[in-house]
Amino acid sequence: MAETLDRRRILMLGAAALAAAAGLSGYVSAAFLRPLAAGRQRGAIVVGYPEDIADDGLVLLADARLVVGRTTEGFFALSLVCPHLGCVVRWLADEGRFHCPCHGSQFTPDGGVLNGPASGDLVALAVGLDDLGRLVVDPSAEVIQ
Repeated sequence: MAETLDRRRILMLGAAALAAAAGLSGYVSAAFLRPLAAGRQRGAIVVGYPEDIADDGLVLLADARLVVGRTTEGFFALSLVCPHLGCVVRWLADEGRFHCPCHGSQFTPDGGVLNGPASGDLVALAVGLDDLGRLVVDPSAEVIQ
């Protein structure tokens, strides 16, 4: 009788271990499939005064995951979140382009996709002036280019 109980305990422990492993595997799989870029920031982000940004200059705001640039036509803002899988792209000044370190996508200084796997451009964001004349970016307001 004691031998039967020991076998039963071993089977129960094995079944519990399999159930725990299956649950953990499901959790890890779900976490992997969730986009990294989920949830945008709320509220306007103050960049600074327009005269502080040089012509054809870029201001990287890494904490906010955006970049603000100035061209002859005016100011623009781009999300630094890659449209492929939500990685944060990096500016390579010596090459004059943005690069996704995770999957190799490349983008022009104004956010246009050069090569994939990303199939679309970086997201353009609304830029405006606040009451004090400072540039502000609304990360929740996408601009269609």
